[in-house]
Amino acid sequence: MEGYKCTNTNAIKCEVGTISRTPPSNSCLPCLPGTYQDQEGQTSCKTCQLGKTCMGSKSTDCPMGKISNDGLICNSCPIGTYTDGPGSSKCKNCSNDEFCSPFVGKFSIPKK
Repeated sequence: MEGYKCTNTNAIKCEVGTISRTPPSNSCLPCLPGTYQDQEGQTSCKTCQLGKTCMGSKSTDCPMGKISNDGLICNSCPIGTYTDGPGSSKCKNCSNDEFCSPFVGKFSIPKK
């Protein structure tokens, strides 16, 4: 059965973070980095969404000021850019009348 590992007498659902593709299988395979599976008994791992990192059974938002386009690591935004919040996939540029910090966001600077 797909999504299960087979022993001599039983078929056991693969745990979260693992899959089984080809029956009969005596083992469940872990999801590769950049993918995840949050349900038991599955045949494929889910692709990580932009702005997140994924491994095993978890999909985690990148913190504010960091982005991810590959699901593997969260990279810091360059100076002069920011993100609107956790889980962002793109750093945004600051305009001339704004102060930006990748980890705090943007603030308008009052004109004198």
